[in-house]
Amino acid sequence: MDVKTYELTGEQIYMYGSQMAGFGIGCIMGGSMTVKGSCSTERMQHAGNEVVRINDGLRTRVVKGEDGVPVQYVVPFEEREFKVMEFADADELDRFGAEWIDIPFEMDADHELFEMIIVQLPDSYGALFKIHHIISDAWTCMLVGDQFLRILNGETPKAYPFTDYVVKMRDYAETGRYKKDMEFFEAQKKELPQKTYVSPEPMLSAKKHWIEYELSDEEAGILKEYVKNGGSSEHNLFATAVCAWISRMIGKERFYIGVIAMNRSGYKEKNSVGQYASSIPLIVECDPKKSFADNAAKIGSAFFAGYRHQRTASGVYGYNDTPYDFWISYQNASLKSGIEARAKEYPSGQLGRILLLEIIDRGDGKITLLFEHNVKYSDKKAARLVKEVPAILMEGIRDSSRTIGDITDQVMGPESGLNRIRKWIR
Repeated sequence: MDVKTYELTGEQIYMYGSQMAGFGIGCIMGGSMTVKGSCSTERMQHAGNEVVRINDGLRTRVVKGEDGVPVQYVVPFEEREFKVMEFADADELDRFGAEWIDIPFEMDADHELFEMIIVQLPDSYGALFKIHHIISDAWTCMLVGDQFLRILNGETPKAYPFTDYVVKMRDYAETGRYKKDMEFFEAQKKELPQKTYVSPEPMLSAKKHWIEYELSDEEAGILKEYVKNGGSSEHNLFATAVCAWISRMIGKERFYIGVIAMNRSGYKEKNSVGQYASSIPLIVECDPKKSFADNAAKIGSAFFAGYRHQRTASGVYGYNDTPYDFWISYQNASLKSGIEARAKEYPSGQLGRILLLEIIDRGDGKITLLFEHNVKYSDKKAARLVKEVPAILMEGIRDSSRTIGDITDQVMGPESGLNRIRKWIR
């Protein structure tokens, strides 16, 4: 191969393995971004091409190298013509997007890992985006949509090469910091060798469903005001509510939770298309006898410690032996374009032994919980989770001196966690 190739990062290797194992549908990120008004197709074609031109990540191909090890490389930019589709309304757009997202990518030298469709509606315009997870994460999806809108607005967004991060991660593995990060998770594994499964039995299906729950304007306002007055951060407060829910469900005070962390601490990383996410296991403690505020402080510290060492967890636990089945992801990527837009995520239809709760806070005053769950759980029972977690949160910030046990008794009932699990899965 005459082009410059780069090795895959640890997270990318996992995505590659999932694709090769037949779980390509589960490796897709995507959604739509629409704006009220009208815009010519020609302008949107230009904006789409500019997004591809400035982001090498969107021009990345992944192939097997000469030694059989997968590598990635960037192809030169070539202008293309994106497909154009008209929809009667947003509901029709969303139905199409949900089906389109489940058409897997081919992964070879002849196929791109990014697709875009220009969208025209009677009262709005925009685009559908679909990106392979091996070159993207949740932040990427918002970034691509934001860049598209900014270009339409006459701006010239600055983008940075994802390959810089790939090289940085390769060099990081040779540093003393890497060793310290590994030691953190190795110590954690020895400290709590038992796994934490919210599900009491295997989820053998790879099919998933999802359900959304949006906080009311009143609830979102109460949360923002509490944070403004110094009562912790939105992230820590949601993490506490989730941990309180898990603790009651499994009947344990100390357990693992999975966290999706973004390695995007710098300006360049925040303006780069690529797969920066890490999946990390954290040991947390949730004491039902202590107050919501005390638990929030302790759980927040546990999350902070994990984020400091987030790049190496897969090297300690591996990808097929994670000590948890419940993940939490706090997504706060927001639009910089200043244009009021409708951003809609379309989760793909595959999921393994995972329950993933995404808390989406785009800084527009709206907070949405998106719960992706294996079909072992019905939508009706999953709906209980996305209602109980916000209820625990609201009770905790209305009176943070109340104990977690008192709050979960009120919201979830006083019965034991194991009994609740049995009832939940029937």
